[in-house]
Amino acid sequence: MIRIVSPGLDQLAADLVEAQDAIVPASAKVTGMACNNIKKDVQKRWSGLVHLPHLPRSITYDVTTKGPLVVGDVGADHALPQGKLAWIPELGTPTSAPHPAFRPAAEKEQPAWEMFLAKVAAEALE
Repeated sequence: MIRIVSPGLDQLAADLVEAQDAIVPASAKVTGMACNNIKKDVQKRWSGLVHLPHLPRSITYDVTTKGPLVVGDVGADHALPQGKLAWIPELGTPTSAPHPAFRPAAEKEQPAWEMFLAKVAAEALE
C-alpha cells in the first residue's frame, strides 16, 4: 500500500468551498449582464419587422441559481404581445427566409461572458 501525504490539500479543499460562496453570486451577476446583452441584441436584430412590430418587446431574460448552478435563459415571453410568434423570424416559413437572432446574439456575447466568468473565478480563488 502506498500512502501519499499532500500538505495543504485540506486547505485547498476549504479554499475551494469558500470560493464557491463568492463565485455563485458573481457568476449570476455576470450571466445576467450577458443575458441582458443578448436580449438587447435580439431586439435590435428584430426591430423593424413589419409584420411583427411588437416581437422585440417580448424578448426577456431570467437568471436563476440552484446551489452552485447558474442558469441564464433568454427568450420570447409568450404572455407578451407576439411572443408566441418568435419562431417565425428565427426559423422562417415556407414563404419567408429565416432571420435568426438568438444564436448569433449568443455567439457574439459568448467570448466576453467567458472572459468575465474566468475573471470572477480567478478573483474568488485569490
